[in-house]
Amino acid sequence: MLASRLHVGAIPPFDNLYGLPTFVDNALRKNDDIIIGVGTESVHIKNQIPTYQRIVRPRIGSFAVKFDSPRSE
Repeated sequence: MLASRLHVGAIPPFDNLYGLPTFVDNALRKNDDIIIGVGTESVHIKNQIPTYQRIVRPRIGSFAVKFDSPRSE
């Protein structure tokens, strides 16, 4: 089973390999690259956004909300 190769608490880089949906916020698509974990807490890879989208086929939408930081008095 693929999931048994992951460290506890790690996020798999390509959720679609595990039958899980992947969600990407529209704001991330403004970048050229995306940096993702590869199943450990300390190792990451960089992918171009179009390449990542082709491999993973994520669900794209507006999932994040930007809040202004509270002002210090």
